[in-house]
Amino acid sequence: MDTPIEAIYKAAKEEIPAEGDYLTRIAGHLHSAITTLDRQTAHAGEPALMTSMLRVGGDIYDVLHLAVRSLDNASVALIMTADDFVNTDDQAREDYENLSQDLKDAEMPHHSTDELGNPEDEGYDVENPMPMPPGTTHIDPSEDPDTPDQDREQRDAQEDSQPELPDAPGRDWE
Repeated sequence: MDTPIEAIYKAAKEEIPAEGDYLTRIAGHLHSAITTLDRQTAHAGEPALMTSMLRVGGDIYDVLHLAVRSLDNASVALIMTADDFVNTDDQAREDYENLSQDLKDAEMPHHSTDELGNPEDEGYDVENPMPMPPGTTHIDPSEDPDTPDQDREQRDAQEDSQPELPDAPGRDWE
């Protein structure tokens, strides 16, 4: 059975970061999908349904981004709390000395998700190709949007190139 100090360090250095890894992978998949949708929305003339989908996707991405940062902050706070116990409590110090070296040496968690920005902002400019703000990709308005079959093929190829998303540890999705 884990001691309280061991449980705190495991949570801070293994369990919470595993959840952060899971959310980071989901955010990466969503970022890719939003980028594709942004391009298709520009080709389609910015229809309200597609811009609404961009807004919802951007909001979800922002929530994932903040959740990952919050998980990392929670890990750091737990580690600081455990370190304080180890420095001020004899039993905690003894328990810490008995921890595995792997757990003691585990790195501080830090995930990274790219700032998405606002997907409703002009990112693809079909009307005014020059000058383009940084991050803008010009879309030729005479070019037809991808057909559903082309879009499906691109999505399938992209999904095949990305690692599978396993269930997060301790979760039973069934």
